[in-house]
Amino acid sequence: MINFIDIGASAGEMTDQFVGLMNRLKIEYRVFAFEPFRADYEALVKKYESNHRIQVMPQACSDYNGKGNLYRSVRIGGHSLKKEKINIQPDVFDVVDVIKFSEWFTVNIPDSDFSVVKINVEGSEYELYTDIIESKINKSINLFCGSLGDLYKIGKPEKEINDFLDYLEKNKIVVHTLTPNDYGFIVDMERFILDNKDVVPAKSENEIVRDKKSTSRTAQTPEVSVGGDLPWFEPEKAKPKKKPGRKKAGTTKK
Repeated sequence: MINFIDIGASAGEMTDQFVGLMNRLKIEYRVFAFEPFRADYEALVKKYESNHRIQVMPQACSDYNGKGNLYRSVRIGGHSLKKEKINIQPDVFDVVDVIKFSEWFTVNIPDSDFSVVKINVEGSEYELYTDIIESKINKSINLFCGSLGDLYKIGKPEKEINDFLDYLEKNKIVVHTLTPNDYGFIVDMERFILDNKDVVPAKSENEIVRDKKSTSRTAQTPEVSVGGDLPWFEPEKAKPKKKPGRKKAGTTKK
C-alpha cells in the first residue's frame, strides 16, 4: 500500500499525476488530499467522487489543532496562513480548521505502509516540518516532495532560512522539489518506487477490477479520525483604522 498525502492539494494536479502513475505500475494506493480553501475543496470532492481511494480533507495542516486565518491570494492559488506572505491580501481571509499533522498521521497511517508526503503550504513549511521532525514521524515517511520556495516569500532572513534547511538535512529529510511543469516529480517518484519495489506491493487482479467498478467515493472511503464537513464562513475583512477627523471650513480653535 502506498499512501500519497497531498498537503495543499489545490486543484489536484499532483494527485492526478500520482494516481496515473500508480495505475500504470499497478500498485495499490490511497490518497489523502488536504485543501482548506473552500472553492478548491468543493471542486476536489466533486472531481474525485467516483474514486473511493481518494479522500479529500478540508483542513489546513500545521503544528497545532484549532482555527486559523487563511489569507487570500491576489491570484489563483497561493492562499496562506501567513499574513506576511507576499502576493496575499492581508485584510481578506477565511477562518479555517487547522490540524496538527503529526497526530493525524500517527492515528491514520500504519507504520508498515509506504508513505509519500507532498507539502506545498505557502510559507507554513517551518511549522509543518518542525512538527514532523519533533514527533519523529519523518522516520515513517519514505519520500518527501514539494517546494521550499515559499520560505523566501514570508520575510525571513536568509540566515534563518539556511539554518532551517540545515535542520532538515540533519534530520535526513530530502525534499524532492517539483519542477515548473511537475514532470520531474513523476520521474523521481517512479524511479524511487522501482528502486524500492520490494516494499511496494502490486495490485491484485481483484483490486484492479474493484477500481474499475467503483462508483461511489463516499460509501467506501477509509475511515479517518479527522475529517468531515467544515463550517465555512464568508471572507472576513480587517476593520480599517479610523482616520483623524477634519475641521470644518471656517472654524477656528478658541
